[in-house]
Amino acid sequence: MIKLQPVGYEALILRYHLDTIPHWHCSLVAIDSHIQKIEQRGDVIYEIYSKKYAIEDKRKKYFEFLSDEEVGLMVKSVII
Repeated sequence: MIKLQPVGYEALILRYHLDTIPHWHCSLVAIDSHIQKIEQRGDVIYEIYSKKYAIEDKRKKYFEFLSDEEVGLMVKSVII
């Protein structure tokens, strides 16, 4: 089984315990795999990146994924 790490919007919600609505796009990094794919489950699109996209636990790095996820400025302003 592939171990997935949330990045972008989902990671920030979990890290900062934000009370927000679910987003339609979720970015994940496959920690132990070179797999890269896009899956849709219900109304949510899951974009899975290979382990080369793993990021350090720093806020600014999450913005790279946030721009891909089309997250609004209001959410971004909460974490700055």
